[in-house]
Amino acid sequence: MFRLGNLGFLSLFGSIIILMLQAITYLLNEDFTWKKLRFADILDPQYYNWLDNITLFNFNSIANYVLNMPLSVLLICLTIFFFILSGIFEKV
Repeated sequence: MFRLGNLGFLSLFGSIIILMLQAITYLLNEDFTWKKLRFADILDPQYYNWLDNITLFNFNSIANYVLNMPLSVLLICLTIFFFILSGIFEKV
């Protein structure tokens, strides 16, 4: 059984890898610009355009916020979420 703590470590590892690759790209680039890698940059717009039509409880702005936040921050938030769930639901 794959535990929630392992998912937390996996998302933490992914965010560290993304931050390291962005730092290497920043250092090797001549114009020294830091590019934010967003979840919306990975997906094609046809897959998330339907979010604009949602009117339920301001879910539209929440979904747009999550899509446009940096991917490393999103993975760190998932890490915290999985560690909290692991502390609540899993027995040692």
